[in-house]
Amino acid sequence: MLTKRREPDIIIIGGGIIGLCCAQEARKKFRSSRIIILESGKELFERQSGNNSGVLHSAIHCAPHTFKAILSQIGRTRLLGICKMLEVPVKKTGMMIVVAAKDFSGLACEAGSVVRLLLNARRFKIPLEFLSRKEITEREPNIQASCGLWLPDIWMVDQLALGRGLLSVLRNRDVEVHQGKPVTHIEKSGERWHVFSGTKEYSAQVIINVAGVYADDVAAMAGIYTYRVIPVRGEYYEVLGEGKELLRDTLVYPAIHGKSKGIHLMRTLSGQFKIGPNAKAWVGKDDDPIIQTPVSEFLAGAGAFMPKLLDLPPSCFRWSNAGIRATSSGGDMTIRRDLDLPVCITCFSDSPGLSAAPAIAERVVSLLG
Repeated sequence: MLTKRREPDIIIIGGGIIGLCCAQEARKKFRSSRIIILESGKELFERQSGNNSGVLHSAIHCAPHTFKAILSQIGRTRLLGICKMLEVPVKKTGMMIVVAAKDFSGLACEAGSVVRLLLNARRFKIPLEFLSRKEITEREPNIQASCGLWLPDIWMVDQLALGRGLLSVLRNRDVEVHQGKPVTHIEKSGERWHVFSGTKEYSAQVIINVAGVYADDVAAMAGIYTYRVIPVRGEYYEVLGEGKELLRDTLVYPAIHGKSKGIHLMRTLSGQFKIGPNAKAWVGKDDDPIIQTPVSEFLAGAGAFMPKLLDLPPSCFRWSNAGIRATSSGGDMTIRRDLDLPVCITCFSDSPGLSAAPAIAERVVSLLG
């Protein structure tokens, strides 16, 4: 355990949404500690945290008794509170989960997914309504589906505004934030870690490793070889021109129950109509925007419940952005204290990492005792 005579110095490796929330939670608990954030990216949220959908998910897609299910329910409520405090733009969009299949075999498969989602909704006390074909088209006239579910309490958040707000708060509370500082080497000496970014050295009793897809590499630098991050790349296309107004404001998801939520439709807070993300295994951990999955793969999914997308010319689709998320073979979030004196805690998560971030941070900091 950490000594109670002196509050520990803490280095947080990773300045995404989970890293910033960890810093905020650590500052609440340790008022006089030196807290340092080392972020490899030069810009705010240039990796996973800035390239997700910005949706604050419920736990309806999560397996029961997992960190994802438990922490997303707690975290999303707290994140909305943080957004209100920081005056970050949010929007209550609701979510439709639709059964698009028209043939019997496809309908049976999607109906099975709906049943599993309904069971999750009951288990997690998530408010929802069953939608008929008519009720779906009343909400979104261009969606064609046999039936669906309506989740009214789903929100979207401006991730970059949230990041800027948290950074400002943390700096005002004497948290040191260093961007463009990838960790290159870690050494252990007695009860302290020595973390290097190039020739610059930082020292602390505690490392909180929230480095996303690099979390296993950072852990290995600290002598911990038990982790394997599986990078998965998700891309989005923007719908332009005559197709831009096909969607009102509702999030529309396919009836899928599994590791992926499927290709969905969304209207961003800035008004863009996007389709995505896909989920592709990725070799390496850095993105390459030159590699762009053909839009036909996106339309194969989204066109099943919005057929008018299939009639649009190629000029109506523009590759938008991609992000690489950290997944594990078990499919759940990883949150673990590995070493004592000095302490090392490792945490990485894919969706719903944004929704769960404040609750993840609380659990991480609780592991410090």
